This record gives sequence, structure tokens and C-alpha cells, in this order.
Amino acid sequence: MTHERGHGRLMKIAMVTYECSRRGGVERVVFELSRRFARRGHEVHVFAHQWFDMEGEAVQFHRVGGIPMPGLGLSSRILNFFFFSGWAIRGHAFDITHCHLYSHHRYDVVTCHGNPAGWAAVMLNGGRPTGTTLGHKAAVGYRLMRPLLLYNYLPHRHKRVIALSESIKEELVNLCNTPEERIVVIPNGVDPEEFHPDNRRRFRDAIRQRHALQSDDFVFLFVGNAFRRKGLPLLLEAFAKVQEPTARLLVVGRDDANLPWCLDLADRLGIRGRTVFVGPSEVVNQYYGACDAFVFPTLYEACALVPLEAMASGVPVLTTRLAGARDVLTDGCDALLFDDPTDSHLVAEHMRRILRDTSLHEQLAVSGRTTAERYSWDAVAERTLALYHEIASAKAPHISPASTGAF
Repeated sequence: MTHERGHGRLMKIAMVTYECSRRGGVERVVFELSRRFARRGHEVHVFAHQWFDMEGEAVQFHRVGGIPMPGLGLSSRILNFFFFSGWAIRGHAFDITHCHLYSHHRYDVVTCHGNPAGWAAVMLNGGRPTGTTLGHKAAVGYRLMRPLLLYNYLPHRHKRVIALSESIKEELVNLCNTPEERIVVIPNGVDPEEFHPDNRRRFRDAIRQRHALQSDDFVFLFVGNAFRRKGLPLLLEAFAKVQEPTARLLVVGRDDANLPWCLDLADRLGIRGRTVFVGPSEVVNQYYGACDAFVFPTLYEACALVPLEAMASGVPVLTTRLAGARDVLTDGCDALLFDDPTDSHLVAEHMRRILRDTSLHEQLAVSGRTTAERYSWDAVAERTLALYHEIASAKAPHISPASTGAF
């Protein structure tokens, strides 16, 4: 069902996800891509349980329902979406259907934003990173999730799978038996205007005053919601080893289940007075502008948004190679990378290094911004549309490519 609009053939696209908004990872991906597709003249439909921040955008929304499942938490969301998303999209005709979570329905494109079995394997390995073969296959979490993972990525259920990083591609091949030729690696992106070095001039003083931070404090920043998976307890242990009197730590994010434990840990480590737990924020870009370095010792990640956001903001990044960073970053050039985020001594060493070495700090700030600019959401949208056209042309050979131009 391809329509002639403007200078070329444009598509009717369905994107399926639980939520579409600025917050979160999967949510932000659909938010950024759907807007850009619509601005190009494509007819974009988003099937979601909820959506925010989309006022004025030419995107049509369809609500995905569900039934209450008290006490199941995230499992309730996964199970509801698995069944109800497929039922919601039935009866509609699209040139391209693209799903971002698990569903029993068949789609043209499925994006793998992460592998729950991979995270389960990390936790069963004492919180330490593990490989994509023996370690994962021995994990109870993998055995529990394997039927759902295999079902979602069976070859006959999709035409292509988007992996956010090479590590996710490896997991799809090794754990889900997804044919390698079906997988396309397209990393996440960043908005280089929203996350810009000028935010330092605009927001630094106000944010620091709000949280009683001095102008000469060296402020480390952590941004994330799932505190354990993203390594906040390990960061607190590392920060306790950074004895610089002006060092401070800002924690932006929400994790109601683990916050009391993290607060208690900060007390026991003697760093509560130097650590500010901000909570969730709708203006994360302002916090990048207020900090001096970003630290993200995540234990498991497909392709985190926050390192790119920090880099685009001109903030030096210290993170693990497990954040999808090995595809994007070069250690010592545009970021400082460490292999084992559970080694608090190593993380602390990197933190002290960036605090004391002003020339390295400047180099990472400048080079990080340059790298981030190559991963704009416009570039991600272009690559995704190219994949859509490849699939649509195979289904209907008469379809010509859509017009090119700025988003």
C-alpha cells in the first residue's frame, strides 16, 4: 500500500512498542524515528500502550490494550504486549511493520533491544560479564527465556532483525539461532542539538546551585533507571575510593526497588554527603551541562543512549565495553573504556585519571562530540528507511525509493 507523495514513493509504516516517549531506551528510539519518518511524508502509525511528548507530530497512534496481572511486574507488561499487540495490528495493511518488543504477530522488521537471558546470565555469574556461548547457555534465565526468544526471532517470523550492536548480533546468532544474513546492525542515535556542549554555559550554574554544588567541584554524573544492571552500586564503591575533596557524584534516575539499598550503601561507604540522588528528570540534558565527567559502569547493555548523549554534550565518558561501546568508541581517543565494571579499583583509577589530567579531559570532550555527531537520529533514520525500502521493494518490485532530503 504505497502512496505517491512529493518527489517519490512513500510508505505506510507501522511501529509497534509498549511506550513511545522521550524517556527510556526503546521508548526514545520509537519516539525519534517515528517523528522523522512522518516529517519525510511517510504515513506513520504507532501501536503502543501509552505515548507522550508527541503533540504536533503527524503520527497516528493506536492503543494496545491488556488485562491486569497483579504481582507480575515487568512480566505482566511482556505477556500483555506479546498477545495484545498482534491483535491490535491485525486488520490493517502496511508496507512495513516494525516491532520493538516480543509479539506473537509476524513483522517485516524486529529490533532486538536486548536479551533478558544475557542479563540473567550476568546476574547468575555473580554480577560479572560473561560470554555469549557457554556462560549464557548454562544460565537458568536463558533456559526460562529461550522459548520466547527463539519464537520471536524464528526466521519465518520476520524478514530482517535489527541488532543495536555487534554483541547483540552475536547473541542472536548463538542463543536464538537467527541466521546471520538476516541481521542488520544499526546502533542507537542521539540528538546533537538537544545534547550540545553549549548546555554547559546555559545550565551549569543553575543545576549546581539547585543541588548545593560549588563552582569548583568536579562532578561525576550517572544516568540510568535499573541501578543494579547499570552498575550504580559498583560506581558508589569506586567513588568511595576517589579521595579528592572536591569530587562529587550526581545520580539521575529512578529505581524504587533498589534506591533504599543504594542509599544505605552510600551511608556505609561514607560518601552520602558527597553524593546527590536527584531522582528522575525530564531535563537530563541540563545535568550533562552541569557535570565534568560521565561514568556508566553497566553490567549488561545492548547499545545505551546515555554515553552518546554525554559525548554529544561535550562531556568525557568513562564506560564499559559492554554498553555497545566497542562498536562506537575508541579507548583513550573519544572515551575511557574498562573491561570489567565489577573492578571498583579499576573504575576509581579511571575516575582519578580524568579528574587530574586536564589535557585528556579536553581531548575526550572534543573527540567525543565529533564521534557522537556521526550517530545522529537523522542518520539512524536514514539507515532504517533504507532497510524498509529494501524489504518493500522485494515485496512489490515496482516501488521506487522515497525522496531524499533533510528531516
